[in-house]
Amino acid sequence: MRGQLQTLSAILVLTVAGVVQADDAGAPEKITYAKDVAPILNAHCVQCHREGEVAPMSLRTYAEVRP
Repeated sequence: MRGQLQTLSAILVLTVAGVVQADDAGAPEKITYAKDVAPILNAHCVQCHREGEVAPMSLRTYAEVRP
């Protein structure tokens, strides 16, 4: 489980680092759960991290992911 958490953390850190881009005025884009994080979890994690599957906790919604 620790390895899975480290992998998830690494994916999120790398994604957020790649998503933060300056706009024309030089201000960074606002990162949101729905726009930036949820698509990653849905593509790579939710298959196992949902009720009734092998992973220990569900990661389908913001409320489930936030803790």
